[in-house]
Amino acid sequence: MNLEVGVKQLADGVFKVDLDGMGVVVCIADHCAEERYLTRDWATITPTCYIVVNPQNLAERFLKEEWITAVLLADIAAGAVDLEETVRRVAKSGSPSMVARASVPIYTKEVLPIMAKPVTPPVPGRRFTVEVGPRAVRIDGLPALAAQADAQFQVFSILRERFLQDLLNGASPDAFRTITLAEIVSELERRQDGTVEDVTSVRRTINRLQEGFEKKIKKGLGLPIDREDVVQTLSWQGQGDEAHGYRINPFTVAIRPFQVDDR
Repeated sequence: MNLEVGVKQLADGVFKVDLDGMGVVVCIADHCAEERYLTRDWATITPTCYIVVNPQNLAERFLKEEWITAVLLADIAAGAVDLEETVRRVAKSGSPSMVARASVPIYTKEVLPIMAKPVTPPVPGRRFTVEVGPRAVRIDGLPALAAQADAQFQVFSILRERFLQDLLNGASPDAFRTITLAEIVSELERRQDGTVEDVTSVRRTINRLQEGFEKKIKKGLGLPIDREDVVQTLSWQGQGDEAHGYRINPFTVAIRPFQVDDR
């Protein structure tokens, strides 16, 4: 390291840096020899700047929390990132003031598990009728997706197709399949003749779907609805486990043919 300050090696790929009396750790994530430096518990207590060597699928391998600082080695080498300035900023920021407690890794060489809230049981009797037409999605007769929201419509169409397949196969609500983020990205690229999709953008599109449906139903119909009553996120049980991802909620959604005469 070329910082003009005191540097002490704590482990392979891990260094403690003293900056004007402020301590900060610099961890080269790909070469870190001890897992404890790559845990969220460590990062919440000790200000740490993570340097990543391998940029491939970084968005899927690095924990997505705004208070965590991660920079690419290539950006440092190219001069796009000033390492000393970044380390000083991390040192001054200290420990995050408000962080939910959870013991999960910061970074892995594989895809990280998604941190998701446990799926709450649906409220008894809560049902939403969904219709999908040309560039339109209605929930209980209310237009719930703007015609110009192309990305959201495409993602919802993919989820709807999986829902209808399971419905046709007579699956019980518990057995309705989820579709992973990677599968959604792959299907979007297929439909768009190979146009490369950004994983982070697709995840944000799903978030906007969930938030948009909830807000529109509450405001337009005054009905009780939760964020996942239409598009549901299921917990990731572990790396490589297929029982995770997204689906149209089979407990609260009933899909019917598009009603042309409703409006």
